[in-house]
Amino acid sequence: MKKIILISAVVCFFSLNMNGQDTKFGVKAGIGAILAGTEISEVGNEENVLTHRVKFTSGSPIYYGGLFFNQKFGPLFLQTDLLYNQYSMSYEVSSKAVKDIPKGTVSESFQYVDFNISAGLTANGFSLGGGPTIHRLLNFNSALDFIPAYNDHARKNSYGFVGYVLYEFDRMGIQLKYEGVFRSIGDHIYYGEYNSNFKGNPNQLSLLFSYSFI
Repeated sequence: MKKIILISAVVCFFSLNMNGQDTKFGVKAGIGAILAGTEISEVGNEENVLTHRVKFTSGSPIYYGGLFFNQKFGPLFLQTDLLYNQYSMSYEVSSKAVKDIPKGTVSESFQYVDFNISAGLTANGFSLGGGPTIHRLLNFNSALDFIPAYNDHARKNSYGFVGYVLYEFDRMGIQLKYEGVFRSIGDHIYYGEYNSNFKGNPNQLSLLFSYSFI
C-alpha cells in the first residue's frame, strides 16, 4: 500500500511540474458490473462424499471513488488512477447431506484500492488508452465459512489490465472502461487443501465520471 501511494505521489509531482495547460488532476467516481457467468463448485468430505454444492450466481454493482492524473504530450497521453472500490459476490449453497444451511444467497464482500497506469492516443476530446492495474485488498468477509471444509486464501495483491474510451469537455470527463482481472472468482476459495475450481474471471465493465481541479 505504501508503494502505491509513493508511486502516485511521484507521478503527481512530475505531472504538476509539466505544462499546466496539458495536465489534469482531479477526482473520479463511478459504477461498474461483474461480467462473470454462473458456475457450480462441489464440496466433498475426507471420504470424498459430496456434502455441498456451491453455485456462483452474480456480482453486485461495483462502486468506485478516487483520484486521477492525466498528462498530454501532443497526440499522446499518460494517465494514473488511484481508486477505492467495493463489491460483493453472491452464492447459493445446497446440500443433501446437511440440513442446517442458510436459505437463499450468501455473499463475500471485497474492498480494494486499485492503482492503474495507462497510456494512449488523444484527439478532439476523445482518448483511447490502456494499461496494467494493481489491486490491493483492504478488507474481505465471507459468509461461506459455515461450510466445514471452507477456508480462504485471499491474495493481498492481484493484477489486471484495462482498456477504455474517455471523452473530456472542459473540466469534466466520461470514461467507459473494461478490465480483465488476472484471477478467478474462486481462486481464494479452498475446501480443505483443494481449490474450488471456479474458472470464471471477475472481469469488469464500468462507467466513470471525473472532475479536474486544474
